[in-house]
Amino acid sequence: MVGSICKLPTDLLSLIFESAHDAAAFELINSGFDEVITRATARTLICLLSTLLSVNRAWRHLALSLRSIWTVVPILNELNSPLSLEDFVERSGSRPLTLVACMSKDDLRPVIDALDPLMVLSRVHSLSIMILHWDAGYPVFLWTVELWKFPALQHFALSGIYLYPNLEEAWNWFTGLADQLASLELGRAGLPNHSLLPIVPTIPYSHLQHLTFHAYHDGIAALLCNGIFPTLTELHLGTVMTEDVPSRPMPALRLLTIEAGNFISFHNVICSHLAIILIELAPKLDCLVFTSGIDYHHERLLLMFEFGYGHAIRGPIHAPSLKRLVLRRGTLRRSTLQMVSEHRQALVCPAHEWDIDLENVQLVSDAEKPWSGSWT
Repeated sequence: MVGSICKLPTDLLSLIFESAHDAAAFELINSGFDEVITRATARTLICLLSTLLSVNRAWRHLALSLRSIWTVVPILNELNSPLSLEDFVERSGSRPLTLVACMSKDDLRPVIDALDPLMVLSRVHSLSIMILHWDAGYPVFLWTVELWKFPALQHFALSGIYLYPNLEEAWNWFTGLADQLASLELGRAGLPNHSLLPIVPTIPYSHLQHLTFHAYHDGIAALLCNGIFPTLTELHLGTVMTEDVPSRPMPALRLLTIEAGNFISFHNVICSHLAIILIELAPKLDCLVFTSGIDYHHERLLLMFEFGYGHAIRGPIHAPSLKRLVLRRGTLRRSTLQMVSEHRQALVCPAHEWDIDLENVQLVSDAEKPWSGSWT
């Protein structure tokens, strides 16, 4: 089989190499702050590149000539990689780089510091940092982070650390990056709950298009509520655990996803309220995806369209661009779906047609799942 592949024209073989690399790199970049998956996908990428270099001289020469397959750089402890950081830096030429780091804060800092003399940081287009062993103590990691300059950075993912507004240099580093980014993804990151910390100032996200919170809770809500988002088109809120909501409009937002979580608590009740408030802050929103594995969360959301939210009956929801409401998982009574669907055009302002789509939602009768709670 290898002999047959070796006979392929160089341009076709190049496409195969690049396609295999792109698939492996995609899995690594999208490993979701999971240490096990990140390590497994990093090994897969290293194994692929090592194989391309070792089959024969022609393959090695071709692999070394393809700058694009050296642009995604895994930075992990105990990876036992035959490839060094210098190999990726040299072989990628002047191409933009993606760094995927998964290690303790004490191990990561000298690695990033070592890249600076190589003139690499100015080429980093995408950066994913997962700090192991959750930095719950004082942020030693942040003491020198302001020295890291990423002028070309567009995509930043961060997990496993607190952000301290009272550490001026580190806070300015984060907010400075936020103002230049196109996408920001936050995993286990947040602001410490401490009475001595200053009020979080307004954060400009002048160019941000995609914002993702893996968990939206009190310790991180200020990064959304205190933000200015003139260009944000996608907002993804996972496992909502706070009722804190922004008040500023999001004029460019088109896609909103909210996940209520799979446990019963007051936090899940407020997910529907949060969804409606965000809809009315986003005049261009055309799709809301609402996920919940708990009975009646979809009921609450649909009934808020029907009756409004809060304690007073109110008029139609201001949603001039809404086209689709997607409900995922959980259980929904047919009667509620039918009631809202029959006159859904009148439930939004201005009145217009919009669709309710169900994905893996179990429809039941009133007898099977009688309504037993308040939708407010």
